[in-house]
Amino acid sequence: MNRHQGETLGEWRARCDAMAERHEAAENYVYRAFDDAGRLLYIGCSLNVEQRLTVHRRESDWFRYCNTLRLAGPYRRSEAMRLERDAIESEGSYFNSPMSNMRLYQLGSPEHVTATQRLERYLAARADREVAA
Repeated sequence: MNRHQGETLGEWRARCDAMAERHEAAENYVYRAFDDAGRLLYIGCSLNVEQRLTVHRRESDWFRYCNTLRLAGPYRRSEAMRLERDAIESEGSYFNSPMSNMRLYQLGSPEHVTATQRLERYLAARADREVAA
């Protein structure tokens, strides 16, 4: 953010702090997407869930399989991000990646799973259910 002309450093910092507090205090939601069999596809966190889902619709492999969306919140931003991270680690969704959880990982490590591999894993589970039915 640029300082406005005539603004002191102290005024600029106060303005930045106020903006950061508004962002932190804004209502954020944690959402979970499920398929028609109740399998957890994806866990996300957003200030604007509708807008985020529009992006998922365009860019995410899992979206076409989504049957149910569950929202939790509202939360402060830091709380929503913590809840999202904890849910990704504990609930085992098909399409979240370590990068979506802000964890660092090495390419080729056991934690690294490509988007294609996540889609294949999900489709295999889906096929197993259809064979069993």
